[in-house]
Amino acid sequence: MRRLAHAAAATGLAALAGCGPGPAPPDEQTLTAPPPPLRAEQSLDVPETDAVGAITTIATRVCRPTGKGPFPLAILNHAAAQPGEDRAEIGVAGCDSPLPRWFLDHDYVVALPLRRGYGRSDAGWAADPGSCASPDYVKSGFEAARDIAAVADYLEKSPDVRPHGLVVAGEDEGGWAALAFASVPANTDLAAVIDVDGGMGGHAASETGHVCRPDLLVDAAGTFGKTTRVPTLWIYASNDPVFPPELARAMLAAFTGAGGKAEFAAPASPEGDGHVWMFSGPGTAVWSPLLDGFLKG
Repeated sequence: MRRLAHAAAATGLAALAGCGPGPAPPDEQTLTAPPPPLRAEQSLDVPETDAVGAITTIATRVCRPTGKGPFPLAILNHAAAQPGEDRAEIGVAGCDSPLPRWFLDHDYVVALPLRRGYGRSDAGWAADPGSCASPDYVKSGFEAARDIAAVADYLEKSPDVRPHGLVVAGEDEGGWAALAFASVPANTDLAAVIDVDGGMGGHAASETGHVCRPDLLVDAAGTFGKTTRVPTLWIYASNDPVFPPELARAMLAAFTGAGGKAEFAAPASPEGDGHVWMFSGPGTAVWSPLLDGFLKG
């Protein structure tokens, strides 16, 4: 069982406790049944024990490749609600959408969780960083990472999933969650992280391009870098209006300067707004070779 604990004295936080033992794993029939055919979808309510011991659930779509496995697991994390969107109405991508399909074609079991506060997942928005004047981006990252940990713990009990070789990817808030997850030393099953336009505090006051306290976002990236030992790939679109390459490079410098390992790419997204594009079709030709080179490297 992984443990979401982190030294956070510098930020005034208490260390975050791990996802405790939680409820029982899936029933034996679920665990021992043959994997469904390629791109078959399974909907799960993954149990999670939060920081105060309350049990919540993470609505998760699971897509399995053909064959008996075991296969490595890829957890793909959605973006934050964009201006005008309601978190409660956000859903996850289908198994045949471009990013899940890419991982399925590379023989990964794919999990697409809805973090707390989104869709039908329980509880409020756990990753809320707080006020724009003084956001806590470290705490928000760890809370989002807690949801990733719950899904990994749950699915790695399945006989068709390897207990090592985990890849975590995400965009926007999902990318930030992935970086936070990478920084937890107890996540020894983790092999690599892919952060696409990751960050928090964007769209402040509904103003595209205005980020709450970007200096604190850079500092938080440095905090994550101190304890990240797995390779990370950072993809920030050159036409991202929320976290542009200048801010991305400042976060990257803080992350690598603190000891984190990262590759960086700033391609132009074919979308008009290059911020949320990882799960869309037009961007596949741009990000696919980047993922392929990184995961083979």
